[in-house]
Amino acid sequence: MFFLSGRRQLFDVQVVGEQCLSQALAGGQGVLLVGAHLGSMESLRSIGHLATERRVSMAMFEQNAARIGRFLRAIDPALERDIVPLGQSGSMLVLHERLQEGGIVGLLADRSFGNDPGIVVPFLGHPASFPTGGFKMASILRCPVVTMAGLYVGGNRYRLHFVPLADFTGTGRGAARRQAIEQAVADYARQLEAFCHAAPYNWFNFYDFWAQPDAGADAVATGGGAEAR
Repeated sequence: MFFLSGRRQLFDVQVVGEQCLSQALAGGQGVLLVGAHLGSMESLRSIGHLATERRVSMAMFEQNAARIGRFLRAIDPALERDIVPLGQSGSMLVLHERLQEGGIVGLLADRSFGNDPGIVVPFLGHPASFPTGGFKMASILRCPVVTMAGLYVGGNRYRLHFVPLADFTGTGRGAARRQAIEQAVADYARQLEAFCHAAPYNWFNFYDFWAQPDAGADAVATGGGAEAR
């Protein structure tokens, strides 16, 4: 609530990797920031306005958008304008426009886009299925992708991390595109693992993350990156 209401001065915020975000934005186009159910999205959202003077939007599913929309209206009605509900007919068009304007779009990439197929990769010692939807979206929108995490490190201190992940601006189609998406998912899982080791109590993705959906997923874990449902 303090971050969203503009009271950042109450916190000691350290930014790690801000230069990589600036470099990704240097060409004038927007950037997709992929996070996870880890740390504080609100801390990242507030620093985005201060550090880059770019519009920061959050893409999320309609049901979650409706819930958080009511919360944001209670703090500041203007904040809801930066929520882009996914799953609607015009969602991709809105995201494309905001990226074309040089804005920043945030997305939590550790939850599935409905029936989106996943890729099984090693995560914290066991194979886990990670969704591909966020990275498919980045490949369609042809934008650079930066991993983000706003880690709470005790007291009033937050450490915000920005790590370059992928650049889909020049990615082709077909096999090249699929390979780029698979590589981005694997790199994302590896970076998320590093964040979890650094700040384990920041993790709040509370479901059976390592459940194997079917026998096909086991084959993917040892087969080097094919997609499974």
